[in-house]
Amino acid sequence: FYEMFHDDADVGVKVLGFVYMKGTLAHAGFPEAAYDKMLTKLVDAGYSVARVEQTETPDALKERKKKAPTGKKPQVVCREVCGLVTKGTKTFCFLEDASVLEKDNGAGGNGRGPLLTIKEIMLEDGGDEMIDDSEDDTGTKAVCEYGVTIVDAVTGTVTMGQFADDVLRSRMQTLLASFGPSEVLYEGGANGASRTLISLLKSSCPHNTTFKSLQPVEMFPKSFAIDLNDRRMLERVKSGVHPWDSDEALKELHRKGYYPRSSRKNEPSSGAEGISRWPEILRSCIQGGATLALQSFGAALYYLQISLVDAEILSMGIVKPYCPPNNVDSGNDKSAATDHLQDMYSKESHQIDGRSLVEAEKPVNFGPSMVPASSDSSVYEAESNIDHMALDGRTLTNLEILNNITSGGYQGSLLSKIDVTQSPHGSRLLRAWLLRPLFRKVDIDRRADVVEELAGGAVAVAMAEARPLLKKIGDI
Repeated sequence: FYEMFHDDADVGVKVLGFVYMKGTLAHAGFPEAAYDKMLTKLVDAGYSVARVEQTETPDALKERKKKAPTGKKPQVVCREVCGLVTKGTKTFCFLEDASVLEKDNGAGGNGRGPLLTIKEIMLEDGGDEMIDDSEDDTGTKAVCEYGVTIVDAVTGTVTMGQFADDVLRSRMQTLLASFGPSEVLYEGGANGASRTLISLLKSSCPHNTTFKSLQPVEMFPKSFAIDLNDRRMLERVKSGVHPWDSDEALKELHRKGYYPRSSRKNEPSSGAEGISRWPEILRSCIQGGATLALQSFGAALYYLQISLVDAEILSMGIVKPYCPPNNVDSGNDKSAATDHLQDMYSKESHQIDGRSLVEAEKPVNFGPSMVPASSDSSVYEAESNIDHMALDGRTLTNLEILNNITSGGYQGSLLSKIDVTQSPHGSRLLRAWLLRPLFRKVDIDRRADVVEELAGGAVAVAMAEARPLLKKIGDI
């Protein structure tokens, strides 16, 4: 049985329809069997829900009394906060109903979008003026730069990226339209997120997205764990932490040991050394100096820690790159880490498209009869290397690829009409294909041939038998 007291009880009466229990203090509650239903209502209403559990038996309390020094002795069993659930940190634990994940398109379909943290800096002459979307600005000069970290709490996937953006924030619009975050964290304070970014977030994210600002200095909550070692691991070294400090985040990664330690005998406690067994993308950001991406990762790390799901998510070691369409001139500011992120993103895209399973196609040969004498052959060579169409945020929105324009919901979108997949991971793969349509005829023909083979003959019979089995498979 879960109970709510004082102001929390008032929220329960208002949002959950509870009736106050007898007594002089505000008090309400519900049985454990209704936990998922009540939690979902509170989280959907924008509340952060802390779950407090009894972590000590009466017998253990007696032993603790015997060991306690003279004076006032403990009288009640220990209770601790065992989880802090928000829209972006909901992992669907054993108390929650995970059936909503059986049909998951990755973002927006069932209201379960990822957690997004954004670090923004303004470049020279970037300014902070509010931009009218109707303004015809043909320039693509970079005016700001972003570091982003996207956390899918259910699959344990962390995606990191760093990119420059133009005055219209075209790349950020594409990111928001592609991921549909359910919770967004940005930096507060005088040097925090610009008014332009905050306005863009509120206009481009799904209508039920929660926005929170993390200040440059935040207080880390105190743990009430009885065991001293557990308390040390659940708390930060200092109560005042800097969520957006990349160096502090790296020290915390070393201290908590989410990722395998280096095989070296002398393991450093911080810095860029001793990370040889960390996820490749994270290593690239550290070694290549992708400071903004690391700062956004630090903010995500802080938020996952106070939600008590950091070890559950980060220990999986799934870190992926994100690179937006290359339509912004970032000048000479490109870092080695950004180039490596682009390479890793291209490789991962090839795996998603299935092109890594076949031999690489030769570039299209533009013979003399196909290329005008006055044309620059490098242009045609560049075009021959294009393997997919780049869909920006406005295209995704206007064509209703992922969500409808009227309500911003999933129903009525193109994805909702063609998604008849039987598993969550299959649905996500289809969504990834839809965001990156194939461009080369040879790739399109290859995929069409595969579909034709699976839809007819003996293979179709086998697929008809496999589909009910695939539907029973949980998310992987």
